Amino acid sequence: MLHYKAFTSADCNDDIAAFERLVNQWMEQERPYVHTMTQSSFGAHVVISFLYETDADAEREAHVAVATATPEPFEEALREADLDPADRLLVTLLPHAELPY
Repeated sequence: MLHYKAFTSADCNDDIAAFERLVNQWMEQERPYVHTMTQSSFGAHVVISFLYETDADAEREAHVAVATATPEPFEEALREADLDPADRLLVTLLPHAELPY
């Protein structure tokens, strides 16, 4: 699951060194897996925003993968099965309708 976090230099009275320490402290504590980082201005202030995942998100995905794994006996039965849903795709056409306006 992606999370969003934003920092603004206004929180540090536009002291760039303090702003850098604030961001670095958050990164050391959270240890995020950053997907996207953007930097922009907001008036005279700098804004840095992150889209990220946490270790808990990665662990949750690992647990889901284990929980949804196919047991060995079924794996063998499914190996030769045709599981392509495109083969059985049914197209249902809706009837034409005249709108009241």
